[in-house]
Amino acid sequence: MAVEQGKYGLWYSKGVGFATKEQAQAHEDGVSAPGFRATPATQPTPMLAPKSPALWPGIIVAAIIAVSLTVLVTKCTRNSGNPERKAANEAAMQEIKIQRVARGFVSRHLKDPASAEFRNQSGMCGEVNAKNGFGGYTGFRRFMAANEDLVVFEGEKRLTPAEFDEAWRRAC
Repeated sequence: MAVEQGKYGLWYSKGVGFATKEQAQAHEDGVSAPGFRATPATQPTPMLAPKSPALWPGIIVAAIIAVSLTVLVTKCTRNSGNPERKAANEAAMQEIKIQRVARGFVSRHLKDPASAEFRNQSGMCGEVNAKNGFGGYTGFRRFMAANEDLVVFEGEKRLTPAEFDEAWRRAC
């Protein structure tokens, strides 16, 4: 049987498809073509490089461990010898916690809590901008949050502007 070109540009020899005419001819003649080796059944088998073990998972794990150790050592050395810095860090963390609580209280009183943008926040006071019922932002308004049920916004009817300013000066 002769080497023939078939569909899709493949070359055939004895019913086996090859990418090149030279490979098909070598199979026909029973000789190894470059890049192929003959098997006992004279079926050409592509010569592949031996598989190397997967290195990426090990590299990734090693990198994660190295970064974790670096962060741990850095934190230990920062806070262990400097009590002023440790106290400042703890105070900053406490302020962040208070601000999160206030944001939660304020968000419960908004039409679209997910749209809330906060700024100039100090403790339980700050400014918030959020979408109204029509989907437009209302502009930043000052707020004071005492608890979940007692949140006062600037411009509400509960307090006059003078009363709100006085409460703002005292609490914020």
